[in-house]
Amino acid sequence: MTIWRTATWNDNFVNHEWLQKLWYDPNPGPLMRLASLPLWPLHGLFIALTGTRRWLYRHGWLASQRLSVPVLVIGNIVVGGVGKSPLTIAAARYLIKQGCRVGILLRGYKGKKSRDGVLVDRASHVADVGDEALMIAHAVPEALVMVDADRVRGGQRLVKRGAQVVICDDGLQHYALQRDMEWCVFDARRGIGNGWRLPLGPLREPLARLDNVSAVLINRTGAPMAILDWLSRVPDDKRFDFVLSPVRVRRQSTGETAPVDVLAGKRVDAVAGIGDPKRFFATLTALGAQVRPHPRADHERHPFRGLPKDADFIVCTAKDAVKWTRGDPDIYVLEVEAQLPDQLLTQLDQLAGVRV
Repeated sequence: MTIWRTATWNDNFVNHEWLQKLWYDPNPGPLMRLASLPLWPLHGLFIALTGTRRWLYRHGWLASQRLSVPVLVIGNIVVGGVGKSPLTIAAARYLIKQGCRVGILLRGYKGKKSRDGVLVDRASHVADVGDEALMIAHAVPEALVMVDADRVRGGQRLVKRGAQVVICDDGLQHYALQRDMEWCVFDARRGIGNGWRLPLGPLREPLARLDNVSAVLINRTGAPMAILDWLSRVPDDKRFDFVLSPVRVRRQSTGETAPVDVLAGKRVDAVAGIGDPKRFFATLTALGAQVRPHPRADHERHPFRGLPKDADFIVCTAKDAVKWTRGDPDIYVLEVEAQLPDQLLTQLDQLAGVRV
């Protein structure tokens, strides 16, 4: 059932403007609080079901399986986009440089073939494998990328194909697959919202879950000075900041690239079908672009429809770019990269040495 696996909450529900205000507005107002009363029974049911599920896994009543290679899970306990995929890409690239054969495992959200599982490469179709998996396959062609709704099965398939380390993009709550290391990611600007569990708030799990992860990563892109009081429970040596740095602009139709300062002073129609479009728009504004934002639903299949034709550039995220077709307007992709702190690189070295 959908309340049991939190990843299946409908995008339209999670991204609804009313719900976002309830979760993230520090003063939503009495009418908003009154309107949220019908959510209380679902809130209680969610806590009961997810708590029972965790207890069953912890005490062995539900089976979990370990792969024969080390597993890193990069996930979150807050719904919505926090910057997990750029971290996955950065971790995979680093391990590949160290000589590891890396497998990357995703659920393949909205991909037609994710139920049965399929290997992803640059020639895969976005409708089959989902936008995030195809984006990662383009970014890290040296890695084995697999989508599979059954993460245990998907991990086993990656191992059979030669993966020496498996990185799970999302799946922190998928306890059927045991893991050697967990990174939990947050967005500094949105934090934990009102601190409530779904659907009254954005939390999938309680903050106590952070006591068991290997590292807590704070995406400070656009919010470098945000004060996060709730992080006080996390020891300093387990807490790390990172930003998503824009590195280049790439024309989708030709592959030609240009420095990001080409956008300065230009009229830009910005398209973003991601969990937090505002962060993308803020990045473009910081580059000096005159931004006209076009937020799309997360995983939107046709993000470039209905755009005006008077901008100097149409700029989108890498996740949206994999859905571009020849019939769409000419677009440019703002490519960003996450820089991993040295302490996390040390963690990756330790991970790769566990059983490789």
